[in-house]
Amino acid sequence: MALLLLIAAAVCVILLSCRRTQTRPANVPSSAALVNGDYIACVPRVPEEGEINEHPCTVYSGSTGEVMGRDVLEERLRDIASRKGNSAIDCGRMPDSRVSQCVQTAFQNGKAFFARYDGAWASNYGLAGDAEGNVSWIVHDLRGFSPVVAGRFTQLFDAGHTKVTSCVPPIKLGYTEQGVLGCITPINEAASALAAQQNLVETTVCAVIENPAAFNNKLVRLHGHLWVNFEYSRFSGDGCSGVIWFDYPGNDGPPGLVLYPDGGAGPGAEDADGKRILPVPVKLVRDQNLDRFEKLMKSRGSTGNDLKSIESCGFPFHQVSATFIGRIDSVSQEIHAFHLKPSGRAWRDMLGFGTMGFYDAQFVMQAVENDAVLEKHCP
Repeated sequence: MALLLLIAAAVCVILLSCRRTQTRPANVPSSAALVNGDYIACVPRVPEEGEINEHPCTVYSGSTGEVMGRDVLEERLRDIASRKGNSAIDCGRMPDSRVSQCVQTAFQNGKAFFARYDGAWASNYGLAGDAEGNVSWIVHDLRGFSPVVAGRFTQLFDAGHTKVTSCVPPIKLGYTEQGVLGCITPINEAASALAAQQNLVETTVCAVIENPAAFNNKLVRLHGHLWVNFEYSRFSGDGCSGVIWFDYPGNDGPPGLVLYPDGGAGPGAEDADGKRILPVPVKLVRDQNLDRFEKLMKSRGSTGNDLKSIESCGFPFHQVSATFIGRIDSVSQEIHAFHLKPSGRAWRDMLGFGTMGFYDAQFVMQAVENDAVLEKHCP
């Protein structure tokens, strides 16, 4: 009897051991590791300088293979790609050329897909398309987005940390100015041609500061005062407290400006359908007036701050005043109104022009007239 009990106990141990041998479900990748009965697949990567060390992981049920958890961006990508009820193709992680080809092929064949980039620092992003040809650009940022960015084509999710922007039809995929695969916004050619033929508008810097959106993509003539150092290019007017950014065509700044972290705004406009209206073309006129203006700009640093000036004026700085012709680029009326609120000031560094996007408008110079003078300004 005792021998039979020992044999039965040995059989039970063997059977229990067999039950602990787990079969990997078919949809679980071979790279996933078995942890406490479930499978975990991670894609670790070495962070670059300033990046957050994130290791996006997907957790699969050990019994069914069902996905139990994944990072927020991938969750949103999968949801958008499968919103029409179709299974989506996971094209992987860009910038691998095979990923881009997978996205292009799936889109051309009317298949649902998604793919992602791992961006710098706190922001990651990706593309997702459903089976009906709708494509969205999704960005997840640990810092969050200003609520004012939401609109006709953009929605915010995940407590403002995920931005989903619908691509404007007719949808065309290609490489953006940043060198990543994305949607190429269609251009309203007729409106762009009309904007390029507009008449010159006489105005003031103060009027632009007051209502920048009213002058967006307009060619203007105005008088103002320019002060520049290695990372700031500030254009002011008589009688107004604000300033706008001053730039040359092609983002080549005036003499004295060395470098600056650009903001999130861009030139041009948008029509009612979301199509792009190209910025009014501006080409710098290089003539005697420009030579004189640039010599004055370069001479500002050699004027010095003598003791007598400091005693009578505090710490003066020198600016060049002149009449200029050029294009105004502006944020939208909604963004400008948001920035005027105390709660909106913290978001200026993501939405405007110039250093850290702090300016709601910028002036891009085409020509300067012959009235440029160097002035000492007392703060």
